[in-house]
Amino acid sequence: MRKRFSSLLIFCTLCTSNMFAQVDFVDQDWKLTLEQSANEGKIIFVDTYTKWCGPCKKMDQRTFQDKEVGSFMNDNFINVKWNAESKDGAPLARKYDVRGYPTFLFMTADGKVIKRRSGFLKSSELIKLGHSVLHFGSTDHKTQVEKLLKQSPTDFSEISYFLSDNLGYKFAKKRDLYLQLYEYLQDKNDLSEDEIAVVIDNIYDLNQLKFAVKHFPNTKLDYDAHKNRNNQKSKIKSHINAEFKRALHSNDHKLMLELVQINLDFDDRINSKNLNGADKENNERLLEFYKKHKYQDEYFAQAEIRVRKYLSAYTPKMITEKDRLRQINKKRLAPKFDYQTPIYKTENQIRQKRKYAVQWATEFTRLSETSEQFFDQSEKLVVALSWAEQAEKYIDLPETRLVRAKILNRLGMKDEALYHVQQAILSELNDKELLEKLNYLKASLIN
Repeated sequence: MRKRFSSLLIFCTLCTSNMFAQVDFVDQDWKLTLEQSANEGKIIFVDTYTKWCGPCKKMDQRTFQDKEVGSFMNDNFINVKWNAESKDGAPLARKYDVRGYPTFLFMTADGKVIKRRSGFLKSSELIKLGHSVLHFGSTDHKTQVEKLLKQSPTDFSEISYFLSDNLGYKFAKKRDLYLQLYEYLQDKNDLSEDEIAVVIDNIYDLNQLKFAVKHFPNTKLDYDAHKNRNNQKSKIKSHINAEFKRALHSNDHKLMLELVQINLDFDDRINSKNLNGADKENNERLLEFYKKHKYQDEYFAQAEIRVRKYLSAYTPKMITEKDRLRQINKKRLAPKFDYQTPIYKTENQIRQKRKYAVQWATEFTRLSETSEQFFDQSEKLVVALSWAEQAEKYIDLPETRLVRAKILNRLGMKDEALYHVQQAILSELNDKELLEKLNYLKASLIN
């Protein structure tokens, strides 16, 4: 009896130890959290996650369970979790422009972000980051910045050191301070590692983005430095993507073409080993831009590049093999006791089984469909028709036959158009919306 009691006592002690070891995340209304922060004088730590995010689960299972991490975070911060796809978490994630997971935000009581970090963090990394945030929170940056801005003559090395010591943090007049350093750096051919880090941390316009790309180092590094370099690379890429988005929404063709070159330059600087790299990405961006703003000839030129350089490079046989290997790998990676050979019956299940074939056929179809909408010239329509025909070699999709029928009808081949509509209607890959479109076209062809 005594032995059983001792064992139970040890078990309970371990459970209690584990309970208190983990980070304590408060579950309450966001306004209450802000009030608690103001009352307690503590900075808020937010872990933004999704249920499907692998690194998020890793944080929960490892880092947040660490005894030292739990003690440090619970003593110094108010810890909060936001599910970026939940009813309450999604609006907050959008408000604070969270784009990847996990994203960690350190915030003041007035809801201002002072530090942002993304990706999995080891225990030591999170504790180091937390100490840095606490140091920042206890420093009178306003007085220091004012002093640096007013100094005469300007000590650029001191400004660089100050900004380097506060990478990733947001504070008043940081931009004004950086602009002084930025003008000074224009005359330098080679920047130090610290100066490069400051440049990447302070990109406010297109010229500063170009400057960051120009000076981004392409030397080989050890593991820790390589990880830091990857973070810098992600920051620049994020700025490039944001500028692409701005060009798209503002219909700024000049900016779009400028960004295409910046993207190529950056790809060259980082020695990208991605197949086709920035070339392929630029093609996708330009297709989206020209389609949205109806640059018809430019769209068609990029569509031809897409077909010739990226789609036709993979034959139907190659894509079929990719799908076959994907199914084999799914079976191999799944736990033996949990895996059952799926029976592909529904439209969605069949499309999933032939994932790559559907992807290739869909790309061909979209290029064909947009060209059909843009052009009246028979020579352009004939090319668009050939793309739809190529799509069917990968997998016979009803939406492809629909596009093909529309083009055939416009080319005066009404009977052939009707044949493809009838075949599409019989397809097991239809959905309700697609069937309505097919029946509508069928009725117009018959009448």
